[in-house]
Amino acid sequence: MYSIALVVVRSTCSIVCILGCYLSCILLPFQGQLQKDALGMFGRGLLRSCGFRVKVSGRKASSTQAPIIVAAPHTSFFDALAVFWLGLVDGNLPYSLNRIENQSIPILGRCIECTEALFVNRSNPESRSRAVRDIIVRSTLGKQGLIFPEGSTSDGRRLLKFKPGAFIPKMPVQPVLILSDQIAWFGNQSAFDIVLKTLQRPSTDVELVFLDVVTPPDNANASVYAENVREIMSRALKIPMENA
Repeated sequence: MYSIALVVVRSTCSIVCILGCYLSCILLPFQGQLQKDALGMFGRGLLRSCGFRVKVSGRKASSTQAPIIVAAPHTSFFDALAVFWLGLVDGNLPYSLNRIENQSIPILGRCIECTEALFVNRSNPESRSRAVRDIIVRSTLGKQGLIFPEGSTSDGRRLLKFKPGAFIPKMPVQPVLILSDQIAWFGNQSAFDIVLKTLQRPSTDVELVFLDVVTPPDNANASVYAENVREIMSRALKIPMENA
């Protein structure tokens, strides 16, 4: 009975927060600071409504020091909401790199657009190249992006091979560790089941740990740079790297 009541209350609060995000996108000046503040507030409220307790450790670098933040291990779609907590640290809501499919999600797709997300068709080389160019342009405008370099979710017990996209621009990146006891979403599990199980839990703890900024090695290609960063994160997490 307690579990059912908890799910109902949390679901109601989550819907209110999602609608708040959506209305912020429609009613407030597009990509203005007021809209970003509202999105951040409702985004963090959504996490809290789902039972998440988020802690931040370390120092977040400025967009000048690190135009790109790379976060891992990526274990769930809930990780994407980390963008709202990173914005709370210094008031700057970072944009994120998203699959083009996410843009068509009813209501949520519009909310993602309003965070200035870059949408990428991962099967289209031109779309990937355009995303890299956009990242470089945005860095010159003082904007900071959040990327999950593994490219897909796992059980979090090892680091998947990093995709090169975040490292092709050869700009400094700041690694962020996602330490969490959340239910991992991978394999054939449905998103609905993960949401339902998460809502039934008393709480879910997440810690975002900022590591030192990493600069690209001289004359190294993106793959080498990506492996260097993955090794740093693997050591800090004390989990192995998957090489497949």
